[in-house]
Amino acid sequence: MRNGEILRVGNLSQGWARAVLDIPIDYRTSMDEYREMTEEITRSLRKDPELSKAMLEDPEIAGVQSLSGSHRVIRTMVKTKPNLQWMVERAFRSELMTQLAKRGGQIGMVQETVLRTLPTEEGSVAPAVATDSENPSPLPSDQEIRSTVQEDSPSEGSSDDTDS
Repeated sequence: MRNGEILRVGNLSQGWARAVLDIPIDYRTSMDEYREMTEEITRSLRKDPELSKAMLEDPEIAGVQSLSGSHRVIRTMVKTKPNLQWMVERAFRSELMTQLAKRGGQIGMVQETVLRTLPTEEGSVAPAVATDSENPSPLPSDQEIRSTVQEDSPSEGSSDDTDS
């Protein structure tokens, strides 16, 4: 199609914007519970005149956007007035936290523990990190980690298999 033949161009999203919320929800919270929370959040946001005017439609739950070992990400969208989508997103997230707290739910997050050892000179063992006797560290010291690793690894040249 030649440019000269184009008579009219339109922007289908002219006059509105979309707040897109990717919410990580742990697997203990069912989709039905999330729908109920979204309805409750919408009722709460509609009580605020400024937010009510900013929201052109009720939220739409698009569905599960992604999965991980600890949670699923649910995409929720709200049609808003232009340039007010961020205000609606912030208000929705804030109210979601309130709803989750009421219901005992959680935002899904990855929990991990990182143990770090200090480098040592060859043959020497790094001193254990000094801790307060009233508040001992719940983590093992570098020396404890090294001694555990040394106990677990088989010594060189030894074998459990015997030749008969």
